[in-house]
Amino acid sequence: MFVSTFKSTIVFTIVNVFLICQIGEAQVIINEIDLQNNWIEVYNTSSTQMVDITNYRLCMRPAYDAISSSAVTVLAGSPVLGPGDYVILQWAEINVNENEIGLYLPSGSFGQSNNIVDYVQYGGIASPSRALTAVEAGVWDNVNTFVLLASGNNTLQNFNSAAQSATDTDSNHWYEASATMMADNACPTSYTMLAGSLLFNVEDGNADYETDGVIESIQTITSTAVVDYDSGMGICLNPGFTVDLGATFDAFINGCNLGAGGNHN
Repeated sequence: MFVSTFKSTIVFTIVNVFLICQIGEAQVIINEIDLQNNWIEVYNTSSTQMVDITNYRLCMRPAYDAISSSAVTVLAGSPVLGPGDYVILQWAEINVNENEIGLYLPSGSFGQSNNIVDYVQYGGIASPSRALTAVEAGVWDNVNTFVLLASGNNTLQNFNSAAQSATDTDSNHWYEASATMMADNACPTSYTMLAGSLLFNVEDGNADYETDGVIESIQTITSTAVVDYDSGMGICLNPGFTVDLGATFDAFINGCNLGAGGNHN
């Protein structure tokens, strides 16, 4: 199926899904990673809740440091995150070689899934790693999935503007773009097979795929998913694309606009 006119809208709404507001640490995500300059951006996705991550811990196994320690520098913002706030944390352990970064609660075992808040594996399969713990916690999709390294001065960014917690920011939503420190992340050029960004994964959470280019998809959108496809040019739902009973799916021509116009306004 191809949507090419700027007024066309395709809506698959099978059962209304009520979004559950995340509270506490569940609303905090790793939002951007600069492997060249050793910093990460942490973002509070909530529009109402505040969270203090001052004593949270950064993990790059076997290295661990509290955000409040002398090993971590706050480059911008504050670890006391108000609704929609960012903080930039510089940590020397963040680099192109170690392949993972985890964010943990202030206390508890690093091997227990209920203590990990968010996680990203990049550039290859980390060893040793906390990937299994992240998968068990639902904040990463598979121990064998990772984000490709960024080129040049680009950073790795979460492109899912609909993310409500770290369960919505696995490897399916991480790509590279020009740095956007303390600001909204970039928007992909396209989601196509030619660009190497065809949507093919299983989507079971909150997701907003936005681009000013074309979207091509063979995704499976499960019954728990609330998904928007927002393209500026056209949407191709190729053979293999499915929407399960119970899902909410909206496809429309609008382009990059931080979620406006779909389920994730």
